This record gives sequence, structure tokens and C-alpha cells, in this order.
Amino acid sequence: MYLVRYADDFKIFCRTRNDAQKIFIAVKLWLNERLKLPISEEKSHITNLKKQKSEFLGFELRMKPKRNSYVMRSHISKKALRNIKTQLKEQIKIIQKSPNSDKAIRNIAIYNSKVVGIHNYYKIATMVNIDLNDIHYEILLTMVNRLSKYGLSKKGNYTGADRNILPYLVTPMMRYLKDRPIIPIGFVQHRNPMNKKLSINKYTPEGRNEIHSNLKKIPEWKLKWLRKTISHDKRTTVEFDDNRLSKFVAQNGKCGITKQELTMTEVHCHHKIPWHVSKNDSYKNLIILSKDVHELIHLKDKDTILNKISNLKLTGTQLEKVNELRVMAFQSPISVSLLGSCTSEAIQLCLF
Repeated sequence: MYLVRYADDFKIFCRTRNDAQKIFIAVKLWLNERLKLPISEEKSHITNLKKQKSEFLGFELRMKPKRNSYVMRSHISKKALRNIKTQLKEQIKIIQKSPNSDKAIRNIAIYNSKVVGIHNYYKIATMVNIDLNDIHYEILLTMVNRLSKYGLSKKGNYTGADRNILPYLVTPMMRYLKDRPIIPIGFVQHRNPMNKKLSINKYTPEGRNEIHSNLKKIPEWKLKWLRKTISHDKRTTVEFDDNRLSKFVAQNGKCGITKQELTMTEVHCHHKIPWHVSKNDSYKNLIILSKDVHELIHLKDKDTILNKISNLKLTGTQLEKVNELRVMAFQSPISVSLLGSCTSEAIQLCLF
């Protein structure tokens, strides 16, 4: 059998109904006796994927005949598609509310980040291209109706170097507003999901050695330093300390904005949505930053911000990422016009 799990939601795949019935009973007993956990009778059942579909984490699974066998066909679930349409249409409305200001650029960036996130998550569905093309026209129609009078066009003069946007510039489905590209939801390609090497696991000495070998980019003394410098703030949780360490390893000990390797005294862990608002210490709400970049996200004084940017010598793309974090932290975004190298003379700064 194959077990696929995310948090407390899991699927078990096997070949015969007889196997499925035995496994179903065994799993219920094991969860109840060992972990004292009942399962949801409404959500837990045996499904024949050759006859019925099954949903899991926003995907819809079904076996389809092909030649003398069956293959898996996966779609984006109908509920997930409705949610995608709703959130993208709402973001278009937000862009419409301030179409001629720098807020529009910021809101277009948010729209693009949503589309890229949707593509990255769902592109392992075999039918992702068909599913997202089905809603592309509806989203485009909303965009045309709301943004055409503000300059929405098929051509633009985008000169940025955002690696999330560059792959999309080749498609005629792209639209532009204020020379900023708006990524089309329908331009996506399926990517075959790749399993991890079976030898990599935490249950055997060999598997643990492989895990540790992948972490050797980070010197052990740095990890020990982080473990010993657990914050004694009363708000700090075990979850925060664990996720801070994981995020540091994932970023290879580098600042999430400048990509420069950090000395240990420079390491700051930032809550994207402030802790006092979200109470969220999860991995996805954290980012490792340098001390100076962390301060820049929270600064309010214009002169201090200007000096900080000048010292950091941030690129335009890096400043856009800083602005994303500032907005999430309920700070005003920084509007910059770069005329060359990032010096105080080369920046026009305006807070709004």
C-alpha cells in the first residue's frame, strides 16, 4: 500500500477491495488504541477510483482507462477552482480602487504572487492546464471590464528581472497595467511529481545519514548557536524555535531579501504577519533576515529609511520584496525610482 499524508489528513492507496477493507479496519483500531483518536466516519471510507472520484488537499483523483490498463487523472477540485476565481476577482477589484497610484503596482504584485502560488501548488495535477484554462476567460473578462479604462493592454514595457514573472513574458495571454505584467491564470504547464528517494527517511541509520548529508551546507556550530540562543520572550513557543531553525537551514543561512550569508549576530527571524495580530509561529509565517533589513521593514521615519536603503544598496527587485513584507507588517510601502546604483542621490522616496 501507499500512504500519502499531510498533517492529520491522509489517503491510503492499495490494489484490491479486500486489501482496502483489512487496512481500513486496522488503521481505525490502531488510531483508537495507540493514539486514542477516533476517525471521522463521514469523511473516512473506501473508494474505488475506477468508478468514483476522491478529493484530497484541493485535488480531485480518478482512474481512467488507457489501452489495457488504468492511469491516474488528477484535476483541481471544483471547490478549489471556485476559491481561486473568488480570490483573483477580489484582487482585481482592489487594483481597480487605486489604478493610478503606486498602490496599483503593489496590488498587481500581490495578484501575481497569488497566481504563481496557485500554479506552483496545482501544477502536479495532470489536468491543471485544462482546469485553469476553463476559468481563464472569466478572470480575463473581469480584468477587461474593470481595468481597460485605466490602461490595461496586451503590450507593456516591463524591464524588471523578477524570476517569477520572466517565464510568463512569452505568452500572448499576458496583460499589462502601468507597464506591469499581470500573470495569466491559464498559462500553466503540468509538472510530473517526483517522489523522494526511498532511502531518505528518519527510521534507518542510512536514511538519517542521507538527511544529515543534505544539511551539511550549514556548519554544525551555527545550528548549535541557534539552538542555544532560544529567545526567553514569554511569547516564544517551541513551534517558533523549531521553525526558526528549519527556516535558517532552508535559506542556507542567508538573508531572505539580500541573499547574502549572515553572521550569527545578524540573524533575525521576522514574522510576516506580526505575532501580536496573528499569534502565528508557523514555518510559512517566518523569514530569516539580516538585522538591517529587519529594521527597514519596521521603520517609519523617511530619512532613516532613505539612509538604510542607501547603506544596504538594495536592487529594485529586493525593494519590491521589502515592500511586500512591509505591507504584511501593516507599514506603508516605500515607493522608489532607481536611476542607477542604489545611493541616496539615486532614490526618490515617498511614503503613502
